[in-house]
This record gives sequence, C-alpha cells and structure tokens, in this order.
Amino acid sequence: MKQLFTALLIVALTISNPLPGFSAKGKVNSRALLRRTASQELLKTDRLIVKYKKSARKISVINQSQSLSGEIERLENNPKVEYAEPDYKREAFLQPNDEYYNLQWGLKKIQAPAAWDLETASTDPVIIGVVDTGVDLVHPDLVDKIVPGFDVANNDSVPQDDNGHGTHVAGVAAASVNNAYGVAGVSREAKIMPIKVLDAEGSGYDSWVAEGIRQAVDRGADIINLSLGGESYSQTLQQATDYAYSHNVLVVAAAGNSGDSAMMYPAGNPNVLAVGATTANDTLADFSTHNSSVDVSAPGEEIASTYWSSGSHAYAYMSGTSMATPFVSGLAASVKNKWPEFGASDISSRITDYSDDIGPYGRDNYFGAGRINAYSTLNASSAKVDLNVKGIVQAGRKTVLKGRMKPAQGGQPVKLYQKPSGNKQWSFMKESATDASGGFIFGVHPKRNTVYKIRIEANDTLSEVSKEVRVKVKPLVKYHIKRIDGRRIKVWGQVRPRKGTGHIAIKMVVRGKWRVVKRLRAKAGNFGTYINAKPGLSRLRLIVSPNKNFTAVVSRINRVK
Repeated sequence: MKQLFTALLIVALTISNPLPGFSAKGKVNSRALLRRTASQELLKTDRLIVKYKKSARKISVINQSQSLSGEIERLENNPKVEYAEPDYKREAFLQPNDEYYNLQWGLKKIQAPAAWDLETASTDPVIIGVVDTGVDLVHPDLVDKIVPGFDVANNDSVPQDDNGHGTHVAGVAAASVNNAYGVAGVSREAKIMPIKVLDAEGSGYDSWVAEGIRQAVDRGADIINLSLGGESYSQTLQQATDYAYSHNVLVVAAAGNSGDSAMMYPAGNPNVLAVGATTANDTLADFSTHNSSVDVSAPGEEIASTYWSSGSHAYAYMSGTSMATPFVSGLAASVKNKWPEFGASDISSRITDYSDDIGPYGRDNYFGAGRINAYSTLNASSAKVDLNVKGIVQAGRKTVLKGRMKPAQGGQPVKLYQKPSGNKQWSFMKESATDASGGFIFGVHPKRNTVYKIRIEANDTLSEVSKEVRVKVKPLVKYHIKRIDGRRIKVWGQVRPRKGTGHIAIKMVVRGKWRVVKRLRAKAGNFGTYINAKPGLSRLRLIVSPNKNFTAVVSRINRVK
C-alpha cells in the first residue's frame, strides 16, 4: 500500500506560557511563528516536514542535522514549496497511576447505563478510529470490537499496542458491555479501528499523526479519537484534521494536561471537539488545560479501563484528558448510531447542547459547554433547561432567572414555581413561553431562602423536564454614618427584608485592630445608634446578620472625620 506520509510521530510538549504568533482556533502565521520559536522549539526535533504545491496530499520528511531555521528559510524561498515546518513530537495526555480499579464512576456520572438502551444494533456499526499507541488486538474485552486498522509508526498492518495507553483509551470508548467480566465502554455498539501513531514510549511525530488521521478517514472511521497533543501549532496536523472534517468525520481531541491555559494542538484546531477533564465531584481536574479551545468536558480522573502491560491483558486505572476524550468519542459514536444521517457538526452540537452545565452559566474556558450527559444526548424526546442563577441574590432587588430550553420548542410554555424555606408545597408563580431560540426569562423578588423550579410542561413531542435552582437570599442593607460632634458618630439605616430581628455589629479600628464597639438589633428593618469616638479620622464597618436564614453582610470600610 502506498504510504501517503513518510513517517514519524509526535510527543506532547508542555510549555508554561503560550507561544507567540497564534491564537485559539485562529489563523496562524507559520513563518513568523517558526522564526520566533527557532531558538527553543526547533532544537527539540531534527526532522522537517516539507509540503510541495503540486502534491495534494504527499509530504516529505527530512532528517536535518544542520540548522532547522536556516533550512526552513531556504525551502520556503523555493517556489515549488507550499510550506516547511519542524516535525515536532507529541505525547499522550495521560497521568498514569499504578492502582487498578473496577469502579467506573464516570459511566454513572454521564448516565451511560441509561443511554445503552437507546442505542440500536446495526449491520453497519459506527467506527471509532483510535489514533494512539495501538490497541491490544486480542484483549478479551476488546477483541469482538476491533476492525482492521494500520500501524503508521512501523508501516505495517498490525497496530498492536506496546505501551498500554491506546488500549486504555479504546476500552473507555467502546469496551464490550454486559459480557460478565472486565469493564464497559461508553458506546455499546461502536467498533474500534486501531491506528498506531505513537511508539512504545507513547510519543511520535506530527507526520505520523497526520497520516494516522488520513488512514482512519480513508478506512471508514466515523469518529477519530486523539488522546494526544502538544503545544506547538502544526500546519500538517491542521490539514489532516481539516481533511477529516471535509469527509464529515468528527475529530475529538484531548485539551491537554498542563493545568494552565496553554493552547494545545490538535485540540486547538478549528472543527475539532476539544475535551477537558472532570472529577467525580464534577469539579475541574487540577491537570486539565483550560482555554478557549475547550468545547466540552468528561470524567478524566481515576478512570478504570482495559490495559496492555508487558504482553498481558490487564485493566488499569489512569487519569488525564486522554481518558476524558474517549468518553466523548464513545458518546459521539452512540449519537451517530442513533442518527446515521448526522454529520460531524451535527454530532458535536448534539453533545454540547445536551451537556450538563457545571461551571459558570453558559460556555466557559474550563468545562466548555459542560460535562457530557449520555442519556440526555441520546434521548430524542428529552428537553434540557439551563439556568443562570447560582448561589446568592440580594433581597429587595429584582432577580432575573433566565435560561434556555434545548431543543428550542418555539412557544412551548415554561412555568416557574417557588418553595420558600420551611414550606413543603410548590406554589405556581408565573408562566412564560420560549421564543424561537428556546430562551426564557423571569423576574422575581425573593424575600426568604427560596428554591425555584423551572418546569417545561409535557406535550406530544416533549417529555416534561424541570430544573431547580436554590437561591440563598442576601440581605440588602442601606446605612448612613455621620459625625455629630467631637465625641460621637451616628450610625442608622434599614435592613431588608424587614421580618425578623436583625443582628448588627459595628466594628471600629481601636489601637490598630478591628474591634466590635457596638451590638444592636434592627426592629421592623430599622436601626440607629451612637458610637463614642475620639476626634479625628475613624474607620468603621457594619456586620449585619438579620437571622439564621440569611448570609451576613459586611459593609465596606467607612472613613469618618
């Protein structure tokens, strides 16, 4: 078989600060970038990738013992050359752990068991191309799931794993389900196509990875999993991921394990679904890279899966965005199984639209659209409600509850209910109808510790769905401070809500330390008192706790002459 790329692969380089010359999922001035990074990055490889203008796909790899920057400049002055760039190494995004577990908390977290019933057996199964260190071809939990692949690293047709990383990734995505032993994969019906582009050390060159992506596409993969990456942008990898997207193949890539905001590639390429990692408590894993490339997140800490170790068929426990990525790839395969007509962008949108928003309202750089939810994603009749309010609001002021219903159902009614603290029954407040985009908005004036519930009524096409948001009411305090004479300061004001007896402590700096100089109670929401203070500048602040159901308010520091 003709080898489309001359071979060598990639190792993930983790640099603390983003390199100059590029932005997240934006255009890159590769020549300027190469010149600026020559003194650092170019020393990490002795290989060059050369792309000639007349060749649609073929690239050449040159082993270069001399100055790479000088050779790049010489080649790019050649009118026949489209571009030349270093053949960087990348590395698998894993954080190995030598403990072995059979506890797959991630499947429960994303509701995979409920989603398995929504997949249907097919004579034309969805194929996940695992572009990695290969896969253990005879592992008992994978052997029935594997279809022929390719070994780019060794240029043969036997992509046997000799590291363990690829086998672990494959098991997370699609290990056999309900076979009485081992572990279960996210997708019950998907097949695995092993494409080996990483060596026994878990690293390889850009040219290997790019060729592996093309091999997966040409051999019929529907989804491509890239649990690998590095910090340096590569035009070669960009063209490979573009090639996959142009063939409606969804590429899912690990966001990286830097623990900071460094952009990683190929996750940072356009039209790649980049995945961050979460913990069992739905917090961001401390190693997970967070930046504008992150589209969605998935379990990535202490993940149990299949493993290859020194020739044995094993199971292992690992952490990393490498482990989070196949959760998403497996779910993508399940979406493709349920809706065969979906293209890459349709699958990506379905996953992000139905993820659970566990971070700040809407998309953010840490969790992307949220942590994936397999059941919601595959449940064709399900609706999803996202709300903006989390935590504390202020009493006496209008609080806006706004959200979005997915999928958008036009004028589908949305109802708001409330249950103040101590009440057992929900009471109906108001109703709104969504607009064409599925958005809705309510204005409320919370008076006590309150739980609000947004509920979408059922109809023939939409199952009933509700979302609760707990609002802890923060008291609103208005106060005035004025020196009356050389010895006294007057403090007075109002606390809202008025119900209950407000407990107020007034602090002042005395001999260099903050001390409580007065305690009083507000009656019917009003309070007032006098404080003895020597002439000159005094610093005061109020601490207000109206009752046990309310959060204390600490005022700003007030300077009184």
